[in-house]
Amino acid sequence: MAAIYLAPQDVNRRDGDVVLAFLNRAQSAEEIASRVEIPHELDIGIKLGERLLHARAQLQGIFADLEQIYAIPYIGPERFTEIVTTLTGRTALDILSRAGENNSSTEIGNVSRQLDLLRRQMQDLQRLDPRRYRIECTAVGKAVYLGEIITLKFQVFDRTTKITQANMPLTLETNWGHLRYQKGYQTMIGSVISARTGVDGQLICQLYPPTCEPLTESQHIELANALAKLTKNALVPADMEKDFHSLASLYQHPLNRDLRAAIDIHYKSRQARLLDTVNRSSALYGWNYEQALLRVYLHPDEETEKTAVLAMAVLPLEYRDWLLPWYNVYTDGLNRKNELPAALEHSLAYSDSERGLASQMLADMQTFIARQYGLVGERAAQHISREVVASFLPEKLAGLSDNSKLSLLTLLREAPATMKASSSGQIGVASQVMAEVGRKEGLFDMAVSLDNMSGRLARLQADITGINGRVSTVETSTGDIDFARLSDDINIFNSNYAAFDDRLAQFNGDLQSFSRSVDNFNTIKNQLIANVTEGVNAALHTLETTSATRVTIKPIDNVNLNGIVDTRPPTREP
Repeated sequence: MAAIYLAPQDVNRRDGDVVLAFLNRAQSAEEIASRVEIPHELDIGIKLGERLLHARAQLQGIFADLEQIYAIPYIGPERFTEIVTTLTGRTALDILSRAGENNSSTEIGNVSRQLDLLRRQMQDLQRLDPRRYRIECTAVGKAVYLGEIITLKFQVFDRTTKITQANMPLTLETNWGHLRYQKGYQTMIGSVISARTGVDGQLICQLYPPTCEPLTESQHIELANALAKLTKNALVPADMEKDFHSLASLYQHPLNRDLRAAIDIHYKSRQARLLDTVNRSSALYGWNYEQALLRVYLHPDEETEKTAVLAMAVLPLEYRDWLLPWYNVYTDGLNRKNELPAALEHSLAYSDSERGLASQMLADMQTFIARQYGLVGERAAQHISREVVASFLPEKLAGLSDNSKLSLLTLLREAPATMKASSSGQIGVASQVMAEVGRKEGLFDMAVSLDNMSGRLARLQADITGINGRVSTVETSTGDIDFARLSDDINIFNSNYAAFDDRLAQFNGDLQSFSRSVDNFNTIKNQLIANVTEGVNAALHTLETTSATRVTIKPIDNVNLNGIVDTRPPTREP
């Protein structure tokens, strides 16, 4: 046991650094106990080694000065002296003498250690500071047109060390479109997703534009390739009209099914905005933009602190809506090559009846619409057909009666909305209806016939409703019937009926035999009557010839089967 005990202030800086270096480097209690070992003395054991390691862990993994070691329970002056002497290889007296010679350096060392302690405490406070972290958001690439997919990259930095932070929990939120994040086999899709940064402190995901139905991967690729050919820095859409014509040609090509489907889906998603706008501006002289706002939140790693936010970042995004100006360019190009007015005028000149005129004009419009590809082509052709009917036909139909002209214009104005590229068979149906309901003087009184047909359909619907009511009544009435038992009874009846049918067949055979016996009996009876009559008549004839008495021969009317010969004497005339 040491006769002289040391205190922390008795140890000079150099010896103190040796002690702190070992205790901060030690990995186990056994390592400390084996190093601080004095023969035949009660020195640092496993238990005190574990206390040292536990105290170091409580101090953020490092002893800053000897005071922290001296303050550990069960260390005390004796164990502290043993730790210092064994680790430095000096005696307590030697350490005290060196401390007296270096009081000034000891004071400087104490001040330096206090500064180090303050620095570490400051770092701990910075670690707990919510403003310590910074989120950096960037959009990879130059996606500027509606329909393009934007790749987003997020990085979390430590403001003090400028080092990216791995495995940090982030929540991403967008007010437009949906986010897609994939890591390994895990895929998350939605307007709000939660994920963690990778080992490089980054998180990468994609922002997809909103559509009424999802696009396939090939459709996304074809649309992205087509939009990549558009000019990126055009001030107004009119500056890239040539690009729009090229995109229209790609859309109309029969083999570009994926591109056509992708554009049609975006068109369906914004159809009301394209066609039903009341105050429509010139789409070629100003861009319309879709705005997206992306928010990113950084949370603490502790499960109990998930609702807290350590840092937040916002990334605004902007897309140019190319669809409306492109649709106008597409429609204008289709209208310039429109042959529908010439076809309608030809039908007007060569149709020999009003019925043939209406049928031919419907066929012309259907042919014009059916030649187009895709939903956009179909809608553009329908729009052009209505404009042709409104501007061209009123003056061309001046020779018809007012009733016929009004009916024909109404029919042709409403027909394009129901005509599709795949509905060519409707023309034949329309022609047949017109042939059946038309009249030579007033062919276009089709409304009356349609009203009659509607009345018949209404009556038919009422009959169907009544039948359904009766069926419901029958179902209610038969609800308590045991159909399984009824089926068994029917099977038993069918078996009995089959046996009865066999007996009936046997009876019919016996009846036929009886009929043949009756026929034989009647034949024998008739022969017997004939023989008896002949014998009686022969006897009477003999009596008449041999006697003076005249005998009248009468035929036998009835024969008593119980007595074949009548024994009564014949009647004589006076």
